[in-house]
Amino acid sequence: MIETACLTKLYGSKVALDSLSFRVEPGTIFGFLGPNGAGKSTTVKVLTGLLRPTRGKAQVAGFDVVEQPLDVKSRLGYVPETGALYESLSPAEYLELVACLHHLDARTAKTRMDELLDLFGILDVKHQRMTEFSKGMKQKVLVSAALIHKPDVLFLDEPLNGLDANAAMIFKELLKKLAAQGKMVLFCSHILEVVERICTRILIINEGKAIIEGTAKDICDSTGSDTLEQAFAHLTGSRDAGQVTTDFLAALDRAGAAVALVPAAGRVCQSGIAFFSTHPQGPTIEQHDSYSGVWTHCGHWVTVCILPLGLSQYLVADGCAGRPDCLVVAPGKGIAEMGPAPHGQTPVSRLTDSS
Repeated sequence: MIETACLTKLYGSKVALDSLSFRVEPGTIFGFLGPNGAGKSTTVKVLTGLLRPTRGKAQVAGFDVVEQPLDVKSRLGYVPETGALYESLSPAEYLELVACLHHLDARTAKTRMDELLDLFGILDVKHQRMTEFSKGMKQKVLVSAALIHKPDVLFLDEPLNGLDANAAMIFKELLKKLAAQGKMVLFCSHILEVVERICTRILIINEGKAIIEGTAKDICDSTGSDTLEQAFAHLTGSRDAGQVTTDFLAALDRAGAAVALVPAAGRVCQSGIAFFSTHPQGPTIEQHDSYSGVWTHCGHWVTVCILPLGLSQYLVADGCAGRPDCLVVAPGKGIAEMGPAPHGQTPVSRLTDSS
């Protein structure tokens, strides 16, 4: 079984896991859910021996993850959310390496490798370098590596990521059959429709703490929800998706006319950050390191920030009465942080570089 007792993990003063306790019985597909930053990945890393807990206990297949890490690792299969493959190898070479680490003999390793690659439809490319593979093909190799030694416990973090519909269907059916054999599966995913269909038990955590545990039906009934997705949003305090999208589209509509005022902005701005700020005399242009001007629109102050070439096409930050809307305009890709605007103007939003 998988069992944690008062599991706690601190990163300095930040509490990633806060006395988390749960238990996964053999034959269970256990859905492990939570919003971003809830502590799911930290929990999985502790259970797989990649992180030491600050306090508390954790056991996998009857072995303590701190005191007996090699016994734990020999009995688990792990598909991480962002798996790292040796892409210069072929699937055959990579799976031979994994089989060797699990002390499988060559004949058994080859038989299982061919069975798994055939199951996922990539047996014919087993000697091809993975540098040429799509994301989905690489994911199939990762899943095969997690299964090749027939582990008692599977830790799956977004395992369907990149898989085509046929491969995903085969994999979900495989999980059900493994559970029927008494295997334990800890299944992390943000695709709640899949979790609702295949998981026999579900735990939702938030801010490192357990919120609710039970079947999908139990969780829906306890929140008065029709679906697990609705229950999840209710329990984790998510904003109403309909209202968020309505507000966003309204912001696009308010800013749309301002875009038409500056059709050549992307061609003019070559460096620095250009701001359009309000001015009682109407539009004016000043040429410095950046391009700046002034506009009003529909009786409201409108602040337009024109970013350098190579940055985002359009980014809209919603404003409100008495505050400027902030429209970011530029060709290309990526997002840059908006610095202080000239003339005492302050952008509504601050955006971090992701280029």
